[in-house]
Amino acid sequence: MITCTRCGNENVDNARFCDNCGICLESIQSRRAAQSKCLAFLQRRLRAEQIAWRIPAVLCTVTTVICLFILSYIIVIGNFSDRGFMLGLPFLLTVLILAPFTVMNLIMSSRTGGYLKDIEADCLPAVVRATSPGPIIAAVFFNHYAMIFIIINAIFVHRNAEVFKQLKEDQLLQAKE
Repeated sequence: MITCTRCGNENVDNARFCDNCGICLESIQSRRAAQSKCLAFLQRRLRAEQIAWRIPAVLCTVTTVICLFILSYIIVIGNFSDRGFMLGLPFLLTVLILAPFTVMNLIMSSRTGGYLKDIEADCLPAVVRATSPGPIIAAVFFNHYAMIFIIINAIFVHRNAEVFKQLKEDQLLQAKE
């Protein structure tokens, strides 16, 4: 069923004009097709971005755990001697450096997944996130690979701002019904 934007009348899917007010419904159908296409593209790019955040998080976690095991082994074998400390220092530094990367990548992966979960019902949070500088700044320091997808999303949302604005209005109307 196609709902007329002027009068709210429900029309059959293949209707060219509204049965109640006579407005052309083909523009509504083409608008919905554009909205579906834009929403699907943004969903795919957000999934790719989520994966781009998750992969380094997993790699950093595995590396950190391995370094912690090696560090604890060196400390136990070295009996807290200077030699044991000097052998374990590179592993300790690796853990201290990788821990923030792990945490930040896990947080950003989780947040991206949260935006994906509700995008069908409310696209505004995902659109606002795609155009905000916060994720880009985080990616500059913690994950350059994810930055590629963030920039693609920002450009796409910017270029299709009118479609996303109409989509948000349509989602608000559907929420009221």
